[in-house]
Amino acid sequence: MILMCLPVAAVAQTGSAWVSDQFEVMLRTGPSTSNAIERMLPSGTELEVLEKDAGTGYSRVRTTSGVEGWVLSRYLMSEPSAREQLARLTSQLTNATDQGSTLNAQLDAVRDDERVR
Repeated sequence: MILMCLPVAAVAQTGSAWVSDQFEVMLRTGPSTSNAIERMLPSGTELEVLEKDAGTGYSRVRTTSGVEGWVLSRYLMSEPSAREQLARLTSQLTNATDQGSTLNAQLDAVRDDERVR
C-alpha cells in the first residue's frame, strides 16, 4: 500500500480589508528611541503638549493622570480622531432621536386631548 502525503491547500480568503486604526504610541522617558518606554498609550488618548523638539521629532506631553513623557510628534493630532468624533456624534444623534420621539408622543397626546374636547 502506498501512502501519499498530499499537501493541504490553504484557501485564500479574498475581498476587501482595511488597516486597523487601533494602535498604541510609546510614551518614552526622553526624546529618542534609545530612551525607555514608560507606557503604551492607546489611540484616542488625550494629552497636553508641554513642548516640541523639532530636531528629534518628539513632543514632551502629559497625560490626564499627570504622567509626563515623550512621544513622536507625527502621532499627535490637534483634534480627536475620527472614531472618537463618530462615537460622540452617534451619541448626540441617539439622544436627539429619543427627544424627538418624546416630543412626538407629547404632541400626539395634546392632539388627542383636543379631539376629546
